[in-house]
Amino acid sequence: MRGDSYQLQGQMGALTATGSQTLTGNFRWILVASDAVITTMTGNVLGHTGSATNTSLAGITLPAGFGFGGIITSITITSGTILAYTL
Repeated sequence: MRGDSYQLQGQMGALTATGSQTLTGNFRWILVASDAVITTMTGNVLGHTGSATNTSLAGITLPAGFGFGGIITSITITSGTILAYTL
């Protein structure tokens, strides 16, 4: 696995989720392609209280163009479109 910005350039590929869908795998970066709502997410992105289960972004409409990184192993959306870039 490369340790540079290679993954953020999309060289390792990405999966797309649209509408109500769950993606599982090892993802490095999540990009919101069209306004999206996350229901649940697992990985090393911690919640605002430091808990392992992140609910900080749950139920919030994330605008197109918003992105965040970490090691995300599962993400569920209820609407919109996201791109999940793989490690």
